[in-house]
Amino acid sequence: MENLDKINVKVDIVLEYNGKVILNQELANLLELTEVTGSLNRSCKLLGIPYSRAWEKILKIENILGKKILEKRKGGVGGGYSKLTDFGKKLLRMYKASFMKIMMQEVLTKHLIIASSHDVLLEHSLNYLMRKYDIKVKTLWLGSSGGLAMIMLDRADIAGTHLYDAETGQYNIPFLRRYWIENKVVLVRGYQREIGLVYRSDVELNNVEDIVLKKLKIVNRNLGSGTRVLLDILLKDVAKKLNMNYQELIRSIEGYDVEVYTHRDVAQYIVEGRADIGLAIRYVANMYGLKFKHIAWENFDFVIPKNRLSRDEVQKFLEFLNSKEFQELANTLPGYRVIEDTGKIIYS
Repeated sequence: MENLDKINVKVDIVLEYNGKVILNQELANLLELTEVTGSLNRSCKLLGIPYSRAWEKILKIENILGKKILEKRKGGVGGGYSKLTDFGKKLLRMYKASFMKIMMQEVLTKHLIIASSHDVLLEHSLNYLMRKYDIKVKTLWLGSSGGLAMIMLDRADIAGTHLYDAETGQYNIPFLRRYWIENKVVLVRGYQREIGLVYRSDVELNNVEDIVLKKLKIVNRNLGSGTRVLLDILLKDVAKKLNMNYQELIRSIEGYDVEVYTHRDVAQYIVEGRADIGLAIRYVANMYGLKFKHIAWENFDFVIPKNRLSRDEVQKFLEFLNSKEFQELANTLPGYRVIEDTGKIIYS
C-alpha cells in the first residue's frame, strides 16, 4: 500500500491492427526522426531509446502488418542509411493526423501547460523532457497569438511564438504590449527556423507573386498563427507590386480560406493534391519530399509569466534549452539552428 503514491498514470495514443498495438507516440517520434537523420542508431541516442528495443518493436510491426516500414543499408560505397518505406511514411502520417486530432480534444490537466504555435523541434524537446524528468505536459497548438492569449488569461506556463512585426522589423517583443502582458512576462530566446514556400515538384514557382499570377491553389494556416501573419505580410507586398487592392487579391486566391493547424497538415494537403503550395518550415518540406523556396529565418521564442518562472517544470525546460543535448537535437533537424543567446532572457 505504501507504494501506491509512486504509481503514475500515463495517457498515450496508439494505432492498433486486429487488437495488436503497432504504433505509439514514442515509436512514432523515433520513426520521424530516423527519416530526417537517415540513421536509426543516431535517432535512438537523441531520444534516449535503446537501439535493440527500438529495432525489436519495428520488426514486430512489420511482422504484424506483413509489410516493411523501414529500409536499412549498411555502410559501404555511398555510406549506410535508414529510411522509411512508402508504407512506413503513410503509417506515420496516419498516426500524426490521429495524434493531433485527439490532442486538440484532450482535456486532462497536466503539470506543464504550453500554448504554442506548432513546431517540430518543440515537439521533440517536450518528449525529451517528459522522458528525462517525468514531467507531465499539456500542449495546445493554438498558434502564436493563441499562445499569448493563454498567457494573458493566466492559463499557460509557456507560450511559443514567432510573430513578426513589419513596422519594427522585430519578432515577438512588440506583441507583448498588444496583449497587455509586457510587464508580467519574460521573453526567452528560443531558436531560429527556416520558413518558406512549400510545393510539389510539378509546380513552377519563382516568387510569392506567382501564387497570384499563376493562380496557384494554397492551403493556409489558422488565424492567429505566426505563419499566417507572415503570409499576409507577403501578400500585402504582392498587392502593392501588382497595384491591386489587398482584399481583392486574397479573394482571388483559391484556398486562402482553407485553414489547418500544423505545418505537417500544410504538407499533407500538398502531397494529396488538395493544394499546390503553402507556407511552412523546411523540415516538413524535407519530410514529405516537397520543394522549398526560402523566405526567412524566423525567431521562435518563449514567453513565460514571471509568477511561473520559478516553477520546477519551467526551470527544467529552460535548463534543456541551454543544454548540449538540445543543441545537438536542433542541429540534427533540417531548417533549425541555435544562436548565441538561445535559452537566455532577452526581455523582462
